[in-house]
Amino acid sequence: MVKNICNVWKTNKKELLVMLIVLSAGGISGMITSQIAIRVDTQMPFMALGAVIALFMWGLINFILGLFGYQNTFDLMVSMGCRRKDYVLSQTISVYINMLLEFGMIGLIYMAEKLVHRLVYTTYEVEDFTAYILNPKMLVMLFLLIPAARLLMGALILKYKKKAFWIIWAIWMFSSYGSGRIIHYLEDHPQNWVMVCIMALRNTSVGAQLVLTLLLTVGMLIGTYLLTRKQAVYV
Repeated sequence: MVKNICNVWKTNKKELLVMLIVLSAGGISGMITSQIAIRVDTQMPFMALGAVIALFMWGLINFILGLFGYQNTFDLMVSMGCRRKDYVLSQTISVYINMLLEFGMIGLIYMAEKLVHRLVYTTYEVEDFTAYILNPKMLVMLFLLIPAARLLMGALILKYKKKAFWIIWAIWMFSSYGSGRIIHYLEDHPQNWVMVCIMALRNTSVGAQLVLTLLLTVGMLIGTYLLTRKQAVYV
């Protein structure tokens, strides 16, 4: 089992290297942009823009890897004799190890920006959305959910091929282009049942939110296993 985990991780090692390079580049570009924006507009609050951009790039690349990476690794490992259930477990552990290292990079970028704020921009307030996105609770939830969602997406592509791909792509595009309008609509209609559910969830305790996140994560990982356990190999 340990051998399978090592083999899967080695297969994903190039992916990790590319991710770390992209996160570093996104973080540095965000930090530079933030410095320029503050100097141009002295009334602008301080933003940890580098960490936010790195976090966005992390989510985007994991979405892409979910669409295209799971089947390739599955075909390679299973054709080499790895059992399907061992592959799912090995891939899950490998993805979460990589995610932990990637989160470490985002954390370093955020710490660097906080240091700049403490040394240079002490009198500036921190932008609310930055503090909200980068608070420990939100980061733990993202760390649990994003890898599980990526694995489930990959398993759906593995099982249903182009049908799943186009459905997932359509949902992504709708979310990307329609999210602004949806958010404005929900804000203008606070009694809407969706908004009521969102506010009820936000008002629950941190412990309850984390338990719900954990249950959702486990559900997606179980779905990944069920979709993969009898899947054929295409080589």
